[in-house]
Amino acid sequence: MPYHDANMTRPAEIARRYDPRRYDPRRYDHCVLPCVDLGQARAWLSALGFTVARDALHPFGTANACVYFADDTYLEPLAIHDQARYDEAIAQGNVFVRHDRAHRGRADACGFSAIAIKCEDAAGDHSAFVAQGISAGSVLAFSRPFVTADGQSGEKGGEKGDEASFRLAFARMPDMAGPLFFACQRLNQPVIDRSALIRHDNGAMGTSGLILVAADPHAYRPLFSAIFGQEAIIGEPDGTIVIACKHQNLHVMPCARWNRLAGKQDAGNDGALRIVAAGFRVPDLETCAGFLSRRGMAFRLKDQRLLVDPVSGQEACFYFEENAP
Repeated sequence: MPYHDANMTRPAEIARRYDPRRYDPRRYDHCVLPCVDLGQARAWLSALGFTVARDALHPFGTANACVYFADDTYLEPLAIHDQARYDEAIAQGNVFVRHDRAHRGRADACGFSAIAIKCEDAAGDHSAFVAQGISAGSVLAFSRPFVTADGQSGEKGGEKGDEASFRLAFARMPDMAGPLFFACQRLNQPVIDRSALIRHDNGAMGTSGLILVAADPHAYRPLFSAIFGQEAIIGEPDGTIVIACKHQNLHVMPCARWNRLAGKQDAGNDGALRIVAAGFRVPDLETCAGFLSRRGMAFRLKDQRLLVDPVSGQEACFYFEENAP
């Protein structure tokens, strides 16, 4: 049984429990989903009704095939494209690649590996992370050609306007395993028509949230407070904490609760923080369910959420919510 919880706090309820006039929440940017092969990931995501962008190469040996949404968030399937460059980046201390290798080396390597938060000043976030003792390493700045829906990219024209540039600042709790968090500053964004990329056959309009698990969610509270702000964190009676981003909510729940909801005695979690599910907003669940049925995709409709079983080798659970803010 996939994720199901009738008591999971809904976005509208979260919005009522903090005063937006006093609180400007950080915005979720994207989630990283490592995979062995981008072609396989593309086939699965396309079958679910997502429009997947063409493969794009990073200068440090990885490549992605992203799913972009109208709310300016995205999902990033990530694969190793050039092993030599990948290994060289690790030797040079590239935090992003180093974490990717560590994640892939785990026994339960499937599933999401990192969460990116939008920012306007990655260097400033890095300084704050260092001061608060949660920095995961040096700032990373890089550019890559942006590949449009018709296959055009900066590799042909060589103009800066065809490149997407980023600066990343990394955070995680010292001596604690788990996903990488990073502030993502978009230094340059190509001015192109993305309308074809943000239209999805399943109706997805954007991301609605993420579900994480840990033996003790509150042990990670200093990390969440430093990244999102203390005002963003809402405690639940069973030990779950909810982090209110702008338009997305991150639910961090105890392992026992997730194991129970997943229908397993032991979901294979060692107690460390882990990302187990990603949610997406659709205008109408019935329409989305009808589309998945026609595609022959396995799903369940529980408590006004459409839940998609993880596929073998990926173990990433997806869920759809209707018009979640």
